[in-house]
Amino acid sequence: MIMNKPQVAVIMGSNSDWGIMKPAVDMLEKFGVACEARLISAHRATNMLVEYAEGLRERGFVCAIAGAARPVCHQHYRGD
Repeated sequence: MIMNKPQVAVIMGSNSDWGIMKPAVDMLEKFGVACEARLISAHRATNMLVEYAEGLRERGFVCAIAGAARPVCHQHYRGD
């Protein structure tokens, strides 16, 4: 399928989030909606994420989908 310029940004914070976000990308592709999937950690690369998000409209994006499989800030904390 030939895709046009991406209209939807799919943003996730880590590789482990891909399993959660891939169905969204698959559905966009199924309906012929061009998208761009990016891995940008809000915790480790906050400035990069802000810069990316602020530039979306200028680059022609009309929507952003952001998601995470689980909260990074708690994944190693057991509370013991």
